[in-house]
Amino acid sequence: MQIIDSRYSLREGHRPSDCTVAFRRWVSRFIPGLKFTQTTEHDVMYGAHLHDVMEIIWVLSGCTRLICRDRSYRMNCGDAVIIAPNEIHAGGSYESSSFSFAALHIPRIVLEMLFGYHYARQCMAPVQLLDRKIAEILYRDLIGGLLDTLSLADQLTCLDDGLGRLFRARHSLAFPAVPLTSCHPAVSRAKSIINDTFTEPIDFCGLALEVHLHQRYLISLFKAMTGIPPHQYQIALRVDLARKLLDDKLPLSNVASSAGFADQSHFNRHFKRIYNLTPGVFREQTLPM
Repeated sequence: MQIIDSRYSLREGHRPSDCTVAFRRWVSRFIPGLKFTQTTEHDVMYGAHLHDVMEIIWVLSGCTRLICRDRSYRMNCGDAVIIAPNEIHAGGSYESSSFSFAALHIPRIVLEMLFGYHYARQCMAPVQLLDRKIAEILYRDLIGGLLDTLSLADQLTCLDDGLGRLFRARHSLAFPAVPLTSCHPAVSRAKSIINDTFTEPIDFCGLALEVHLHQRYLISLFKAMTGIPPHQYQIALRVDLARKLLDDKLPLSNVASSAGFADQSHFNRHFKRIYNLTPGVFREQTLPM
């Protein structure tokens, strides 16, 4: 991975694409939120989004762009990164080239149970680059093992063995790709409030008063710390929840209302802005592994 541009806007990272991408997905029957996804080759640019789990992404073919906190990175085939929970990021095709990737989503509760403070220390960085050799071994052993597991104990053992070297090594096998920055207490508090209430309407003027800042200053500070303003952060949380609810085969109108969107049209617009697919097409293109 290499920095190709600093101060790169998350909103600039998105562009329309006519390329349809299919997702093959494995979902744990025992651990909610534990998922592995592998894509077909495509040239989509994904808009600013987040996941409430830790995400490990491997580039399987082609060349991609990753955008996080106003920095843009070029990732080549064989590169892999760890993205911290609820970290806003965007990316996809680099200079309109095709690529494919695989991603593993690991719930925080599992990581905290298995690795304790080691996990907390490692996940301070928004994005961490994996050593290429370790990334290859991790993909082979961790993904190959998980897909063959038949019990909760097997899955926990596989995660413990596969990720243990990352979180227990004396010398870290992953290093920060995005510099560590301390988060302003008001922004941390605002994020916490939004995290707890994002499916409901939020009075952002009232939110600013609650964290003892002027609304304009809070918006400016929040964007400087996360890459997007508070309202877009709320939308990103809603889209992430809706994406998970799509797996439950609920009617799209129910998904929209459960995630806090005003209606299905509102949901479709924000979902497509990020994934270049409507929720219905996204569901159709997501196949079991």
